[in-house]
Amino acid sequence: MFSTINILRVNLRDILIATIPVAIIFFILILTGYARVGDIDFKSVLLFLILIPLIEEYLFRGLFQSILLTKLSGSIYIVSYANIITSIIFSLSHLFYNDLLHSFLVFFPSLVFGILYDRSRSIIPSFITHLIYNINIFIIYNIDFFKLII
Repeated sequence: MFSTINILRVNLRDILIATIPVAIIFFILILTGYARVGDIDFKSVLLFLILIPLIEEYLFRGLFQSILLTKLSGSIYIVSYANIITSIIFSLSHLFYNDLLHSFLVFFPSLVFGILYDRSRSIIPSFITHLIYNINIFIIYNIDFFKLII
């Protein structure tokens, strides 16, 4: 039913199974009030967690990186030159709505997303990983830690 993606011996089914507990925890935190949603509406959450990573992965991995892979060869260890250039562009694109530090820090997960794309030639693994990354960022910035302690 699920196709195998040869990325460090991980298949798509395993990635989906790993995503389910994160999603369940995320929704439980929201429903129980431990995650502060505040001014964030459901559409914004869906946009941040699903739509933006899908568009970014399609644009940066599916378009830019795939074109660069046909033009450039070579890598540094397991990171292709195409991935490095794509990750730099990806990081710089975050300067439009984030500060310099955030943009710099986005570079490293982008390399991981790019490695997944290089290995599979599909945006599905990088999208799922990007989705998990954004869920974690959302939880970190929205959990009211004092409620968890009390």
